[in-house]
Amino acid sequence: MSGFGFDPLFVPDDGDGRTFSLMTDSEKNEISHRGRAFVALVDALREQAAFTPPA
Repeated sequence: MSGFGFDPLFVPDDGDGRTFSLMTDSEKNEISHRGRAFVALVDALREQAAFTPPA
């Protein structure tokens, strides 16, 4: 087991039944609020970069 702080105690609702301490960092990032926020930020920045203002 590894993880940080309370990771051995928490089983995320949208996980597969494992505690955070049994997940890899990338698995935790996929379901964490910070990971989701980062994905949303990247998507918004890509949309903004692709935006072409009307002439």
